[in-house]
Amino acid sequence: MKRTFTFLLAALLALIATHATETEITTSAQPVSNGQPSWSNSNLTFQFTTTPSGATIACETSGEARGLQMGGGKGDFILTSDQAISNITNITLVASTNGTANTNSISIKVGANSISTQKLPKENNKTYTFTPSSPLSGYISINVNDKNKSVYIKSITVTYNNGSTT
Repeated sequence: MKRTFTFLLAALLALIATHATETEITTSAQPVSNGQPSWSNSNLTFQFTTTPSGATIACETSGEARGLQMGGGKGDFILTSDQAISNITNITLVASTNGTANTNSISIKVGANSISTQKLPKENNKTYTFTPSSPLSGYISINVNDKNKSVYIKSITVTYNNGSTT
């Protein structure tokens, strides 16, 4: 009996020691500089890879401080990460919209895998979490559709399993 307990305890400790930890990277809206707005920190940057013709992009830093604005009624904006990330467990955005028709939306892909699409009700600095059914790896693409007035993104947080042991 004592030998079985010792074996089970050793197995449990080995499992705990190899448990991978989750890491978060949060990027914040950066004002437009050199014509290229972004969401960035020292580890990760998201930049526009597609903007509709005639789009307006600005950074709201006072009042509601909603972040980077994608101008009203122009169509699809696509933001892409500057690097691939492995084992993504969720992506969280703080976003706002002026649209009242509930037609604005955000959808997220990691590599070729779509996570989901969420409609944006008129609300300021609301948190939207996108969680894949299992961890995904690749470049992150965020499609923002502003069919009905402006959409703002204040921050983007990527949570991933970094594979290190505790």
